[in-house]
Amino acid sequence: MVSSFLYIFYRLILPFIMVFVILFFIERSTIMPLIMPIKELRNTNEISMKAHEKEEPIFITKNGYSDLVVMSSELFDKFASINKIDQVIFSAEEEVSNGGKTIDIDEAFDMLDRKYYGKISG
Repeated sequence: MVSSFLYIFYRLILPFIMVFVILFFIERSTIMPLIMPIKELRNTNEISMKAHEKEEPIFITKNGYSDLVVMSSELFDKFASINKIDQVIFSAEEEVSNGGKTIDIDEAFDMLDRKYYGKISG
């Protein structure tokens, strides 16, 4: 009796539980991007709701190939600000590698204090 229960559990029930758990975590993770065919662009309300709910870009395909990316304006603003920060860091690193002058952190804060607050540190 026990051996038949274990056989059923290991052969039928356990694989079902494992598939359910895997699908549950894949659905909730960012591993799988949101992909939709271009013909679904007709349903703009659904796409808008998905873009705001998932807070991820939606990749639109045309004939099986990537064609467009749709995202909420909030997500676009977030990506744009990250991109601006990356550009500033890149230009600063490029300036230093081309022989630009670096300064001590205390000196930098003193300069900022003088510029914005009129303070002179001692």
